[in-house]
Amino acid sequence: MKKILKELESIENEHGFLTPQLVVQKASAEDSSMHNYFTWNDTEAGSKYRLWQARQLIKDVRVTIEGKKVNMFHHIKVSIDGQDKEAYLNVEKILNDENLREQVLLSAIKEIQYWQKKYNDIKELRGVINEPVLERLETEVNNA
Repeated sequence: MKKILKELESIENEHGFLTPQLVVQKASAEDSSMHNYFTWNDTEAGSKYRLWQARQLIKDVRVTIEGKKVNMFHHIKVSIDGQDKEAYLNVEKILNDENLREQVLLSAIKEIQYWQKKYNDIKELRGVINEPVLERLETEVNNA
């Protein structure tokens, strides 16, 4: 990772910023430490890109519920029939299935805790999350 960091810093120093285009351009050289992080076979890359496009399509479908536009599907990691899956589920299905709802709540709590730790050093963001409420919710969901 140190070599990659140096390459990224080099791009930033040369251009004053980083963009995905600049990174791909630099990584296209076979001697770049970033080269192996990319799919250079266009057929394989095309297939991966179409999967990314499908994710975007699913994510962009929105419906109006109680006057508010919300995503129709949520990307979540859940256990279905004893198997862990990463999938998109219809919001109504999540809301009407207690097990799925609990899994989504636990996932959301973990995400909030992650963001809380990530931005802990930024004083303006301290206190944005109501920690007692978050802890109470986590306890309730874990004890359900």
